[in-house]
Amino acid sequence: MIHIATVHFRNEKWIEVQQKYFARNLKSKYKIYAILDGIEGYNNVFHACLKTPSKQNHGEKLNYLASSIIEMGAADTDWLIFCDGDAFPITLLYEYLQKKMNLYPLIAIQRKERYNDLQPHPAFCCTTVKFWKTIKGDWREGYFWKNDKKVLTDTGGNLLKILKKNEIDWYPMHRSNTVDLHQVFYGIYDNCIYHHGSGFRDPIEDTDKYNFEIHKLKHHLLSRIVDILFRTRYSVSIKKRIHPALRREQKVISKNRIISEGIFKMIEQDYEFYKIFQSI
Repeated sequence: MIHIATVHFRNEKWIEVQQKYFARNLKSKYKIYAILDGIEGYNNVFHACLKTPSKQNHGEKLNYLASSIIEMGAADTDWLIFCDGDAFPITLLYEYLQKKMNLYPLIAIQRKERYNDLQPHPAFCCTTVKFWKTIKGDWREGYFWKNDKKVLTDTGGNLLKILKKNEIDWYPMHRSNTVDLHQVFYGIYDNCIYHHGSGFRDPIEDTDKYNFEIHKLKHHLLSRIVDILFRTRYSVSIKKRIHPALRREQKVISKNRIISEGIFKMIEQDYEFYKIFQSI
C-alpha cells in the first residue's frame, strides 16, 4: 500500500488536479491523506482529512500527517509519499519508484536550481514507513546549510541533518527541464514529477529577488525611510505603492502570476502539458 500525505492551503483549485494525475499515473493501491487549511467541503475526496491540533507550519503539518498515517495502521513495508498540494506525477510512477526504492531508503526532490539548495524538498519524497519511523523523520526547519547565496534553514532542514548525521545515501531527484519559464517554478523532476511552485502563495522566489535586485532596493534610502514611517499593518497598502523594493516585488509577482495562471489552465486541459518544458 502507498500512503500519500499532502497539504492544501486556503485554495482548493489544486485538489481535483492532483487527484486526477495520481489516478492516471499511479497504477497501484494508494490512499491520500490531507490537511486542508482554510478549505471546506472536500473531506470526502480523501481517505482521511486531518485537523492539526494547533497552528502549525508546513513541516509540522507533514510530521503530523506521517504520525497519523502510522497510527492508523500503516505497515512497515508500506510506502510513504509526501507531496506538495501543487505537485503530482506526470508519467507512470510505480515502476520508477520501485527501481529507486530497491536502491535507496529515501528519494526526494532536491532543488539545486535554487542556488544549490541541499535539503530533501517535500514537493515530493518517498520512503518506507519503517525507515521514517527508524530515523524519526522530521520535516521541520532548524538545521542550517549554506547555498550559493546565503546561510539558511527551510522545510526539510532537520531531515537533511538526520540523513547527514547517519550517513544515509538518499536519492536526490533533480530538475530535468530543457525549457525553463522560471528558474525555480514549473519544474519537472527526473521526468516524472511536476511541481508548480508557489501554488498557495504569491509567486515570487529568492531567485527573482536577486535577479531583479529587490534585495539591493531594500537598502535604498527611500526604502529605509518608508520602513521607519510606515510600520503598522494599516499602512501596508500605502507602503507598497511607494517602497522601491516592494513596488518592484509587486511587478514581479504580477508577471509571474500571469504565467502561472496560463500554465494552470494547460494542466487542467491537457495531460501532456509538461511537453512544453521538455522540447527545444
